[in-house]
Amino acid sequence: ITTNIMSKLKNSLFLKLLVIFLLIVVLLVPTFLVNTLIDERMDLKNEAIAELGSKWGAEQTITGPYISIPYTAQVNKEVYINNKKTIETNYVTNWIKVLPETLDIDAEVKTQIKKRGIYDVPLYTSDVYLKGNFNINLDLLDVPKNVIHFGKAKLLFGISDLKGIKNDMKLILDSVPLEFLSEMNFRDISSEKSFRKFNYSSSSRSYNSRSQVGHGGITASIPFSLKENMSYDFQTHVKLNGNSGLFFNPLGSTTTTELRSNWVNPKFDGHRLTDTNHVTDQGFYAKWVVNHLNRPFPKLWLNQDSKIENAEYGVSFLTGVDNYQKTYRVAKYAILFIVITYLVFFFIETLNTIHLHPIQYLLVGFAILIFYLLVLSISEHLGFNFSYLLATIGTLALVTLYSFAIFKNKRMSYILFGILLIMYGYFYFIIQLEDYALLFGSLFIFIVLASVMYISRKIDWFNVKGNETN
Repeated sequence: ITTNIMSKLKNSLFLKLLVIFLLIVVLLVPTFLVNTLIDERMDLKNEAIAELGSKWGAEQTITGPYISIPYTAQVNKEVYINNKKTIETNYVTNWIKVLPETLDIDAEVKTQIKKRGIYDVPLYTSDVYLKGNFNINLDLLDVPKNVIHFGKAKLLFGISDLKGIKNDMKLILDSVPLEFLSEMNFRDISSEKSFRKFNYSSSSRSYNSRSQVGHGGITASIPFSLKENMSYDFQTHVKLNGNSGLFFNPLGSTTTTELRSNWVNPKFDGHRLTDTNHVTDQGFYAKWVVNHLNRPFPKLWLNQDSKIENAEYGVSFLTGVDNYQKTYRVAKYAILFIVITYLVFFFIETLNTIHLHPIQYLLVGFAILIFYLLVLSISEHLGFNFSYLLATIGTLALVTLYSFAIFKNKRMSYILFGILLIMYGYFYFIIQLEDYALLFGSLFIFIVLASVMYISRKIDWFNVKGNETN
């Protein structure tokens, strides 16, 4: 029975193509496992960044300062006592949130790379100077002046990860120094960072490159009674540790932010583009100017009527193109690599007096898949470019030497080597072109199809049996 099957496999073109197709389907399983392994290595990297950030300081978002003024609100509630409806009156303390009229931020960031296992994590220490003024004008609010407690106001300052604060931070308000106390959760500040969710080139999952820590902050009691329609100047300095990125919320009616750093590979991120930026081999400079019409929250509001959200901007400190991202992009073409290689083997077998066993096709498919494991593992230590080169050399040597043994024809093996070399080189070129990858990938598939049609143009497929061709 086995002899008959092998004989039919040798002499039936349809059966041979069917077996090759089934082998490609079988190889989908290890291809999926390779992609899963890339995801797992991404997770390990994210865990390493989070672990180091938990000790040094996570990505930082600065929100503030702003003023919170209490007022007494009357709350009427219908209640039934002895089946009679009565109105029950309660008095609760609510808060008026007042944002600065102007806010000027000047930040200097010094970065460094720390190792966590095999991973590089960008850490920074920043000196952030803030100054501006508040204009206490509550005429737009429907709150009687006699229930507002101007003498019990607080000043709030949001910092997403308090462990990063490295100085005894004070704020000077109208020439009066204020002492801060920590408060771990600011309900006025949203912890959502939707704009910074990006895909690490995985079709099955998205990774948020930023830690989703709750928005923490610090508060200070204002030791004097605020007066309406008065302007109060303020200034403060915070020395702040963090990793991966530094961001700001534009609380001022006019907010000007200037940021300088020695980091040479910044990504200006967030809900606004920079108004000015310069990047050199010595570092970068960036400037943002935002007015209150550019953000989705007002100058002042009551209680939780608004939240400070969807307005932050700043910089992410990239460590170059992510090796996992590039490896995943290469792995997406795994099946195409296998199909093209099998096409070459099929035509060599069909056009020459050669018979290949399905096991030989399967071994070649596994050799191609090992290429991606080599790229993934070596890139964690030597970088993507060098790992791609080494994996290509190893895979081409393995497949070419194997073809020497099964083809018994050096010319055919050299042709196979040349085709694979062009294929691996061209796909390396494609993954460098993020914006044009689809275009050049489509052109490559078109050229492959045209080549197959040209090579097979004189084959009489009805008369092909085993090694006999027309």
